[in-house]
Amino acid sequence: MNLSRNGERLLLTYERSGFELLTGPVFMVALVVLVLLAAAIVVTSVIYGKGLEITLLMLFGVGIGCASIYEESLDADCTTEFDLATRSITVTMSGLWNRQLGPISFDDVDTLDTVDGSVGRHRAAIATLMLTDGSKWRLGHEGIWVRPVATSMVPSLLIKIRHTTGLAGTDAT
Repeated sequence: MNLSRNGERLLLTYERSGFELLTGPVFMVALVVLVLLAAAIVVTSVIYGKGLEITLLMLFGVGIGCASIYEESLDADCTTEFDLATRSITVTMSGLWNRQLGPISFDDVDTLDTVDGSVGRHRAAIATLMLTDGSKWRLGHEGIWVRPVATSMVPSLLIKIRHTTGLAGTDAT
């Protein structure tokens, strides 16, 4: 995560690492190989009369592969713009699907927090924006594995943003 200031705008940028960018295409290639292998085994097993058990096993494996690819495709690079002049926040996510959240007023924000959670299959310090209507926007994360959340750079970046914008919030420890 990176925090920069451009005039009256603060930009909080989260970009996936090179390894995270590589895993998406690798998972897709692995799924194609798995589907082809499953098709070959199913055809062979049907010919030799043991089709049902092997077919169900292969479909289960393909289902697990599809779930992994779907989970990986949900992660996106995220740029959060805090416009100090208009007191608004806009979040732009770019990944497999591009989407934009906001703009919303600072008055519609309840808290800007760092929470201890999990992203994919690893533990992470997650920057979140809680809105007064109860919705939660994820602004980015940093994998922390077994370290305390306080050792991540996420809390220090959010402290700078809260100090500049006057937003409320807390950090997990």
